[in-house]
Amino acid sequence: MPVDKKQPIPSAWTRSQRRKREQPALSPEQIVSAAVRLLDEEGIDALSMRNLGEAAWLTMLARSGKDEQDWMEHLWPAAEEAAQDHPQLREQYASLRGKDPREMRDDKFAYGLQRVLDGLAGRIVRISE
Repeated sequence: MPVDKKQPIPSAWTRSQRRKREQPALSPEQIVSAAVRLLDEEGIDALSMRNLGEAAWLTMLARSGKDEQDWMEHLWPAAEEAAQDHPQLREQYASLRGKDPREMRDDKFAYGLQRVLDGLAGRIVRISE
């Protein structure tokens, strides 16, 4: 479809075709399938864009035949290049280089959970006083 030059913000539906990806993107059917699987396994409260994104990431990993560590090593150069002009981000990336992605995810989850529990503990103390 031709792009409408008069339209101030080009529509995703009218833009020109992108070049083919190395790995094909997930189809709408695969995304819906992942969403239904999340709903069946964990209920409506578990269905979020984050959980759906993680399910899509894991599906892509499974289809590619690579493990998560291989993908991370493949993506590091692009991430480091993007962080060149941001010293704090560059430093953080350098500290994470070579770490196991599952370990990083578990650490981030544990940190977030601890913050939630700290907040709840603070509220319980105030309520009981």
